[in-house]
Amino acid sequence: MEKIYKDKNAPVEERVKSLLGEMTTEEKLDQIVLRGCNDLDKLLEQIERGERVCVPSTYCTNRVDPEKFNRLQKYVLKHERLGIPCLFAGEGLHGVCSPYATVFPTSGCVAATFDEDLMYAEADVIGEEAHNLGFRQLYSPHLDIARDPRWGRTEESFGEDPFLLARMGINYIKALQKHNVAATVKHYLCYGFGEGGLNLAPAHIGEREAREIMLKPFADCIAEARPWALMASYNEIDGIPVHASKLWMNKVLRGELGYDGMVISDYGALNMFGRFHRICESRLEAGKIAAECGIDMEACGAYAYGEDFRNAVLAGEIPIDLIDKMVANILRLKFRTGIFENPYIDVGKFREVHKEPSIALSRKIAERGIVLLKNDGILPLKGVRKIALSGPNCDLAQLGNYMFYRKVGDSLPCVADGVKTLKSALEEVFGQENVYTAKGADFVFYDEEELRMAVKAAEQSDVVVLALGDNSRGIFGGNQVPAGENGERFSAVTSGEGFDMNTVELTAAQKTLVKAIAETGKPVVMLLYGGRPHAVTEELPLCSAVLQVFGPGEGGNEALVDILTGKVVPSGRLPISFPRSTGHIPCFYNCKPSARGTLYRRPGSAEKPGMDYVLDSPDALFPFGFGLSYTRFDYSDLCVKMEKDGSATVTVRVKNVGDFDAEVSVLTYISACYRIVTPEVKKLAAFKRIALKKGEGKSVKMDIPRAAFSYVDEDMRTAYHYGKFTVTCENLSVIVDTSESE
Repeated sequence: MEKIYKDKNAPVEERVKSLLGEMTTEEKLDQIVLRGCNDLDKLLEQIERGERVCVPSTYCTNRVDPEKFNRLQKYVLKHERLGIPCLFAGEGLHGVCSPYATVFPTSGCVAATFDEDLMYAEADVIGEEAHNLGFRQLYSPHLDIARDPRWGRTEESFGEDPFLLARMGINYIKALQKHNVAATVKHYLCYGFGEGGLNLAPAHIGEREAREIMLKPFADCIAEARPWALMASYNEIDGIPVHASKLWMNKVLRGELGYDGMVISDYGALNMFGRFHRICESRLEAGKIAAECGIDMEACGAYAYGEDFRNAVLAGEIPIDLIDKMVANILRLKFRTGIFENPYIDVGKFREVHKEPSIALSRKIAERGIVLLKNDGILPLKGVRKIALSGPNCDLAQLGNYMFYRKVGDSLPCVADGVKTLKSALEEVFGQENVYTAKGADFVFYDEEELRMAVKAAEQSDVVVLALGDNSRGIFGGNQVPAGENGERFSAVTSGEGFDMNTVELTAAQKTLVKAIAETGKPVVMLLYGGRPHAVTEELPLCSAVLQVFGPGEGGNEALVDILTGKVVPSGRLPISFPRSTGHIPCFYNCKPSARGTLYRRPGSAEKPGMDYVLDSPDALFPFGFGLSYTRFDYSDLCVKMEKDGSATVTVRVKNVGDFDAEVSVLTYISACYRIVTPEVKKLAAFKRIALKKGEGKSVKMDIPRAAFSYVDEDMRTAYHYGKFTVTCENLSVIVDTSESE
């Protein structure tokens, strides 16, 4: 009789129980380590030498060869007594990290669209391409709430609002997993608010705030989308590393949230128990702590779950029931992805990726996500013949981190090679002879001759376009070096994992360039590439227009030129606040009533010192949700109806009163008027994107879920607040009483 675990029609839980019952202790222990990362060639060489290789799961961001992976899988299935296949994992932050896959805009750009359908469509493509490329698990989506823009990984986040992150994450997970590719939500928990903006640094946050803000995207995604995997975060909370936290990993994640998926360590996180966090001395201690806190799989390689741990389990020092729970979670993931039935990469479908509809979708997201921050009327460009183009991103396709860039000297073709730079996109529209390109400055360095050439180009032009911002090229997928040591034409990485900044102002080289160009008297359009907010308070008066471009994806520069010329009307809205200076951090919008200098209300300036701050306003330079258009919208007739189930229905009339057909994202916020636990000044509760022709008006209906009116009470439990709330939509507000829903 066939074993239940081999029956593809049997319920997953029955298959897990059946297979677990067949496994020896050694076979179970083999499953709890991710091995052979990024090195299929080395694994195959070991196999060819006759060495015994154990690869229950592996990971790759380098080139993926289906023939090599299938050889590895064939070996695994031949030598695994029970036929448990190897699971192939990779990255999928804004496209599969592969030389062949579609490159979408960075996370902040799709968040700036405030369009759940676009997020779903993007993840649908990522899921299909991942499956065709052989991946059955991707380490995405990122649900880190970014509260310190000095943090290099801010560009990986959907922004600062928990509700927006939850909606983006839910749609990503649902779309990805329908292709039998496991979503891995990360990084759990409080990773985006490290001390000093430094990666891996402690998160100074209380339990209530952690639950209300940082936990919410994870909780909502687990409840509604059921991700199959989760990655814990490197940081500590209140003195306890998350990987070692029984509170957050056991009580909250497994208990309160009911999470039933697999938990994987972040790479090397268990090694950090000793040399980094200093919570234990030995590998065995690290393994015991991690296992007791529900870390099912160690990545990448065996440190905590190595020989000492194995021997302790075999000797009975570590309960086998604990190991069974870990292995059951791993097997559940494998069954859910279908690799028992389809363990091999389909070579025929391997290159069925990067198709025209996917490329068009990437460009569409950029069109709707790029944010117009300032415009004195120069945009859209009219009557402009000669354009000067300068800045470190003028002739560099800035696509974001966690994607594949071809290494110097590598003949492997990849999608990034064919992406148009801003220079080529402008030349295509205005003619090569009308675009004067002179970089003027690099990301960190510049020389006087380069600057002189940029000034000369500006003097010969009608308008100057400055392509400034960050550089995250080469991070995790190509050349992973901090500077131009490898012959690349850019000088330094300024954003990405491990590349944090002490300031959010533009670098000194870029500041010098802006000032020199402004002195020519020519109108300046400043473009900010990268996913981190920049404090451009000094540069703002020198520019006629400013746009936040993000990492705009493979069609992003063409989309940007369409916006500059008026072919596309900008409609993105910021998913994260922009501070006035580094000293204004934190500046997230959903703060408490006592924040941001609300007592004295006397912000000052150098000309007239005040009290909060003495020399400046504590307000953000550009707040969450900010975004201009080429047209104008009028809002009226805001109405809120409380429903019997505690939710609310919001309707508001929006009319396009300008001269362009356009799209707009309508955002609705709420705030409790009074509550024993202090409320946020406001928090996003609903949003909807609509299209309006010029002169057209529409009534927009949005639903606020009951959970939006809840909070974490004095006993750290979620409670529904009965009382008055202010509901705000643009310049309109009404007060509702949730008691009416009783």
